Amino acid sequence: HWMGEYLLWRSRRQGGKSYYQARLYFQKLLKYYPKNLNALLTLEGLAARHRRWKHARTLLLQAIVIHRAGSRYYYRKICNYSLKIKAYKDAIFYSRKAIALNPKNASAHADLARIYHKAGQTQKAIASYNEAIHLRPQGYGYSLALANLLRKAGQLRKAASLYRFVLKHS
Repeated sequence: HWMGEYLLWRSRRQGGKSYYQARLYFQKLLKYYPKNLNALLTLEGLAARHRRWKHARTLLLQAIVIHRAGSRYYYRKICNYSLKIKAYKDAIFYSRKAIALNPKNASAHADLARIYHKAGQTQKAIASYNEAIHLRPQGYGYSLALANLLRKAGQLRKAASLYRFVLKHS
């Protein structure tokens, strides 16, 4: 791995050609050691650094097969990459997979709510924010985000109630 790390270091200092060489090195490494998680994640980082979001998602899906324990983290990263390319259906799908692995994670529910909001699915966004608030009642940021969403949706009484709650408790 030291050769690949050296090429990465050099690419940061000198520019593109070394990046290409580093990428080839890690791809070759994966050819001979297909379960090398470090090489896979390094390639994912390189793809992300060069805004190759679809390729980065593909590499993370491979990482999930190799390293099941990191699945929740990888799903959330895949979700973020999906958002960057405006693939909202994919982002929702992978966000739900992350939630399925840890349904009591309030921030994962809030992330899903933000995705629903970006996708124009306001009612589902409201439901996801409500779930996040249910799981972490002291998460005033979730309450504030929900209040803003309710205000935009025309549910002014509910929004005002949430705004008062946040002001009173934060």
